[in-house]
Amino acid sequence: MRCPRCLADNPASSRYCAGCGASLTPIPDAPDESRTQTLAPPSDPFSTGILFAGRYQIIEELGRGGMGRVYKAFDTKIQERIAVKIIRPEIAGDEKTIARFRNELKLARQITHRNVCRTHDLGDSGGTHYITMEYVAGENLQKIMRMTRPLSIGRAVDYARQIAEGLSEAHRLGVVHRDLKPQNIIIDEAGTAKIMDFGIARTVDAAGQTQEGMMIGTPEYMAPEQAEGKPADPRADIYALGIILYEMVAGQRPFSGDTPLSVALKQKAEVPQPPVEWNTQIPGALNALILKCLEKDKAKRYQAAAEVAAELAAIGDALPRSGEYRRAGRTRAFPARRKRPWVIAAASAAAVVLAVLGYFLVLKPPRAVALAVLPFKDLSPGQNQGLLCEGLADDIRIRLSEMARLKVSLKDSSDQWKASRKTIVDFGRDLHVQKTVSGTLRVENGEVLLNVELGDAVGGFISLTRTFQARLEELNRLVAEVAGAVGRELRVGAAAGALPLFTGRETSKLDAYLEYREGMRVLTGYRNLGKNEDFQAAVSRFQKAVELDPGYCLAHVGLGDAYEARLGRTPEPSEAVPWQTAMEASYRRAYEINADLPESLLGLGWVYFHREDFDQAFGYFQRAVAMDPRNQQVVYGTGSFLRSIGLYENALKYYQRAIDLDPLAYRAYLTCISCLSYSGRFEDALELAKRAVEIEPAIPRTHAYYARQLILAGRLDEADQELKRGEEIDTADPALFRLRIWLTALRGRRNEAQEMISRLERPEDLLRYEVTNAQAILGLEEEVIQSIRAGIGNGFRLSKECLYTHLYLIHNPYFRSLMGHPRFKEILASEKLKYEESMRKFGAL
Repeated sequence: MRCPRCLADNPASSRYCAGCGASLTPIPDAPDESRTQTLAPPSDPFSTGILFAGRYQIIEELGRGGMGRVYKAFDTKIQERIAVKIIRPEIAGDEKTIARFRNELKLARQITHRNVCRTHDLGDSGGTHYITMEYVAGENLQKIMRMTRPLSIGRAVDYARQIAEGLSEAHRLGVVHRDLKPQNIIIDEAGTAKIMDFGIARTVDAAGQTQEGMMIGTPEYMAPEQAEGKPADPRADIYALGIILYEMVAGQRPFSGDTPLSVALKQKAEVPQPPVEWNTQIPGALNALILKCLEKDKAKRYQAAAEVAAELAAIGDALPRSGEYRRAGRTRAFPARRKRPWVIAAASAAAVVLAVLGYFLVLKPPRAVALAVLPFKDLSPGQNQGLLCEGLADDIRIRLSEMARLKVSLKDSSDQWKASRKTIVDFGRDLHVQKTVSGTLRVENGEVLLNVELGDAVGGFISLTRTFQARLEELNRLVAEVAGAVGRELRVGAAAGALPLFTGRETSKLDAYLEYREGMRVLTGYRNLGKNEDFQAAVSRFQKAVELDPGYCLAHVGLGDAYEARLGRTPEPSEAVPWQTAMEASYRRAYEINADLPESLLGLGWVYFHREDFDQAFGYFQRAVAMDPRNQQVVYGTGSFLRSIGLYENALKYYQRAIDLDPLAYRAYLTCISCLSYSGRFEDALELAKRAVEIEPAIPRTHAYYARQLILAGRLDEADQELKRGEEIDTADPALFRLRIWLTALRGRRNEAQEMISRLERPEDLLRYEVTNAQAILGLEEEVIQSIRAGIGNGFRLSKECLYTHLYLIHNPYFRSLMGHPRFKEILASEKLKYEESMRKFGAL
């Protein structure tokens, strides 16, 4: 049987072409006319607005492929947009094929990973079979490469790492893609790569479908074993990923030909030209990784997608960071003149070896081991030692974080998984770590029994199991022993000057320790939701800890932190507890106990910051970060000082470091979003805001920050939905109400917006950016300028940050109409002088 598409000869029994995969099944004759009159759908059953299957309202066609057409639709039942893939009749007509689809999709549906497009279900409506799946707003990778070829090295590495992570999760669940290609990879608006169509290629490849020598997949991306008609395993997906990565960085695929069959033959027999010959800026390590993915012998490839992801993460970390992504290097329209095959092979091998050796021995310093300490599981008789489980894990983190060549994911990131059933491989993937410390704790008769496991998060095995025992009053010794054992196993040791950092952190009194831990827990709750009862509970717990052990330095710091958080969230009333006085007393006492503890230095920085003595504050922040540059609290605090005085670009490097130290600590994301937005980097801010909502969807502030960036992006309907999500959590949140005012003004509801502004009662609300943006939209120039002046004069007293700084004023798009106003020009000139003075004084921090 001759294929109508590529004219290849096929056995008479073949249903699909061995050369191009096209269907060889003839279209059935037209059915009986009387039945057609009864069952025929409209001429275009999937035109815009049609309600398909009684549930899915068709919005538009997204694309077509070998399996059928894909439509964007609105699911009227769950009130969400989804994608609907209509399976071609010649494929869906085989009951065995549909049965296999159903079985495969049961497996594919189990994949829940941020880099995999979620498959929902297989359905049938009037004989039309369809698959529903997650709708992802974005472009497929093929279109992106057509627009920008080659991609920048950093961007390509980032996409490939995400794809590898998605493959790793699918492979863990026993699902192989078999047809991975750029068309099946969607890049959403936040830059997240999502793999589509898991389970579909396998269905076509099932028993009874494959003939001898038949190729399943897309020839340009199929592995040699697939081209030979042999079974495909996860290593076939790794080969396809190598082709995709090659294409991203070299600007073209390694193999091309006039027909699909000729390409497939090259996949089996031809050695790929090293991609660095097309793009001289490809790092040696990346060149070697791509070539290893493209080994003809699957035993010589990477054996797991997790290995590829880990290597790509290391390569990405080593790239220069002059911008978000490194620009593409010099590329050639044609490769260097072809040499004899044995010369190419020898030169390529030598180049790869030298590049890899040079990268690791000369350019790259010893790589830090990324590690997460997970909360211990309570096995005590009463299971009432949750605080102790969290506290010991946190203390071990702190000890380990001071060791050289250890990069420790801190509390917020590790505690995200406290109630999770995920494996250590899951933890490693989600926290980007290679090692995990976990275990169980049992307290009985005054004794602590701690069973500790050191896990390999890449390989999924336990490399060390050890039990530690101590009396309750000997917890400090227990922590030191555990950290020492882990450090020895990983062959790392304490960094120079690290041990003095622990003086004053510890207490010999268990009751004081537990009170401090509970204080930290409720203080986190106060920072998240701003509830007064959480603030009062935190203060009470810290005060109790101080009473039980007056020399417990961290308890004094914690008490100061509680008052500082209150001052930052709510201006101090004239007739109330003197919060600033209480804050200063707590921080000063901590400093008296240990003036070299980074947290004590940070506290003194906040004392002078709230006094608006920024010169003195700068000195303490500078000393704190010099003392312990890997302390997330110190790094975050230093960034917040710089942000609050309007040095947003300077603050960003600290916030980005804080996120790197604790990837799931959402507060660093929010402050980083502000700095990006106020500096005019709106797209970057939007991407980070979306990530913050994914991390902490139960906190109104994350929804408020995301809604703000959506408004700035002009995506008003999405912003409205995000505000609703925040309002469902807290209807009284003032930030959400101010954003409503801004959104109402943008939608042209002038009277309603002005009425909402009149309902604002707190003075600080009238000075906030959302309100002045709304006033600017309404054309109230005089009110805007008046609010800007008031914000500059009183903003710090009311909000504990400098409002309407130079960078914000010049980057806010809603103030462009004011640029010619004489008084606005005066304000700009004055704020520019302040900014330049601040940069001169504090820009070196």
